[in-house]
Amino acid sequence: MTTLNKRGRTPLDALIGRKLKYLRIKEGWSRAEFSKMCSVTHQQIQKYEKALNRISVSRLKEFAIIFNVGIGYFDQEDDSLPALPKEKQKEYTNLMKYFLRIENEEIKDSLYLLIKNLFKEQETAKKFDDTDL
Repeated sequence: MTTLNKRGRTPLDALIGRKLKYLRIKEGWSRAEFSKMCSVTHQQIQKYEKALNRISVSRLKEFAIIFNVGIGYFDQEDDSLPALPKEKQKEYTNLMKYFLRIENEEIKDSLYLLIKNLFKEQETAKKFDDTDL
């Protein structure tokens, strides 16, 4: 049986909303821009993303076509969308927007490699600390 919270939303509703927001931001679209593509208001997009309103199957299929993903993408739990601390969501969203608006691909590639290498160094340091005990 599906677990509903006090507003009648399920964990699947929340997952679909997070993935919709992720895809929209990945494309660099504001809610207003995206809403024009699918003929709904930007407020409705916000409600979909926050799982305040459920998305019909036909609307979900439309979103899948716009983002060039299979409709099943929205139902898959995966590690590509880490849970973000609520107080950091706006900051991370803005970071993604700014990154996607960089036009110079060499700069984007350099930033990506910098972040990737910082992560690798962090992971290496953790392994070293664990074996050093």
